[in-house]
Amino acid sequence: QARRRPGVQGKTQEWPLWAFPQVLDAFFLGKGFAQALNERVGNAIADLLSELNKFDAERRYEARKFEEEVRERARTELIKSA
Repeated sequence: QARRRPGVQGKTQEWPLWAFPQVLDAFFLGKGFAQALNERVGNAIADLLSELNKFDAERRYEARKFEEEVRERARTELIKSA
């Protein structure tokens, strides 16, 4: 978008957007902020999901080991009682 400025003989001329460096500075600062924030949030979510998957895998492993231990004890007791 451009801004209007008074011209010669009452006509208006357009100011190009680059004539307002503060606007461009603010735009690119906001864009850089959004990109950096998006990257950090994305990385944090990926890390969180990775940790959740790791926790779930460890929990399943421990449950399987516990089940194996219970079955082994049951089998041992069954053999002893025979």
